[in-house]
Amino acid sequence: MEILQVEKEVVKDFLDREWEPFDLEQFGGHTQEIWAEQTYSLAAYQGEVVVGAAVFQIEGGVGKLEELIVGTDYRQRGVGGQLIDRFEEICRQEGCHKLRLITLLGSPAQPFYENHGYHQEAVSRRDFQGRDWAVMVKFIAHAPSPPEGEG
Repeated sequence: MEILQVEKEVVKDFLDREWEPFDLEQFGGHTQEIWAEQTYSLAAYQGEVVVGAAVFQIEGGVGKLEELIVGTDYRQRGVGGQLIDRFEEICRQEGCHKLRLITLLGSPAQPFYENHGYHQEAVSRRDFQGRDWAVMVKFIAHAPSPPEGEG
């Protein structure tokens, strides 16, 4: 047997074929849409200047906050709270049931997330850059779908 590093397109048909029966057995169905990762970026502006940003993905009903940062001169002014609120709003609209993020264990960001309803679900020991990271989550109810003909 030989193991080669290849582009994902090389194994795409194989993956589609093999995952379908597993998804059917485990989840009652298989659609590429539920596993398709959607990426979003948010920017907070002060006038025409970006003062904060958030980047996240939605996949399989989970909103994964990958990055959230506010410019040094704009911290403690509610910018981060507005970004996280918008992240959560979009996730609800997209039908997410869970939100997840990873932050440096014991960092100043951890209490910020806790104040927004996130709790530490796990610690990933000696992970990125050999440091300990807090895996934080929040469960949400998604926004109800509008009645047919509306929206």
